[in-house]
Amino acid sequence: MLNPNTIYYAQELRNYAMLLGNSSIFCVICFIVYKIMQGKIDRKYANRFYIALALLGVSLVLTHYYAYIFIFSSGIIMICLSLKQKRFIKQTLLTFIFIGLVGIIWLGVHIEIGGLLDKILDSHKGLTWVHDGNLFSLIFSIILASLGKYGWGIFIISCIYLVVKYKLEFIKIVADYLPFILIIILELGIISLIYHFGTKTMTTRYFVMLYPFIYLFIAIVFSIYFKNLVPIILLSALILHSIYLSHIYKKEDIRAASEYVRGEFNPKNCKLPIGWIAYARYLPEYEIIEKPILQENCDLIFFGVDNSSDFKSTIETLKQHNISSYKIKSFNGGIVVVKDN
Repeated sequence: MLNPNTIYYAQELRNYAMLLGNSSIFCVICFIVYKIMQGKIDRKYANRFYIALALLGVSLVLTHYYAYIFIFSSGIIMICLSLKQKRFIKQTLLTFIFIGLVGIIWLGVHIEIGGLLDKILDSHKGLTWVHDGNLFSLIFSIILASLGKYGWGIFIISCIYLVVKYKLEFIKIVADYLPFILIIILELGIISLIYHFGTKTMTTRYFVMLYPFIYLFIAIVFSIYFKNLVPIILLSALILHSIYLSHIYKKEDIRAASEYVRGEFNPKNCKLPIGWIAYARYLPEYEIIEKPILQENCDLIFFGVDNSSDFKSTIETLKQHNISSYKIKSFNGGIVVVKDN
């Protein structure tokens, strides 16, 4: 609930909630394995944790292609930790090599059958999926979205309080958690390289896998002063704010817009011109076209999402396709564009 993206995607049956859930468990198991390497947790069930790590890693790479960067970054750091501690080197190598092999096979299937590479190259040409801002805005949005501006504000205030009152304990926690901070830094570095030399096919939600490492660090930080009133008040305020956001948040109503389309336009006569294929999830009976079109014997021009009050992005999209006469019907952010007869 601390993550605005969680509130947003919890209302959709899509892979981002699954990514966040799987990476949360993956993060905790990585931390447990790290503590086993340090000898702070009994190694009795170490192999079971490595099996769980392998299965979760595979589930992540099967869920989203940007999870490969997350697994690669985690694998590099975990392997370095095992080499440094001189413990569980074989298990760590085998775990991440197994995840990598499954990921390579799955990526090959997507490239060969799903045309993933072509889509990414098309995105690089600016046709779709491209991040609109610069690299700094992308990195900043990834970090900011993990807690939101109020969450980060409360956490920073809490850290200042910690440094003043518990300086040595705070430094010790940061030093102990440093390997997992390095995972975040390494992934952000790889994202930067891809952005500059590869493709700009990326957006904030593609990197929700990083958030659990941030949340675990925050949980550990808060744990050292739970008996103090100030941080408890700040944490309570953060939780209450999250609950408030969840209560007032209203997502665009794709379902209502879809019901309108189904009631007004016959799929035998009309194609479904959409802004993105996911918007057609309630209308499987229609033939899909991913752009606005003028159709004979059908008034439907475009179907999509636009949360702005002036429909600026929709108007711009219609203008690019030389469509000037139309009406826009709004369904709390879901929009249907029809001919202005």
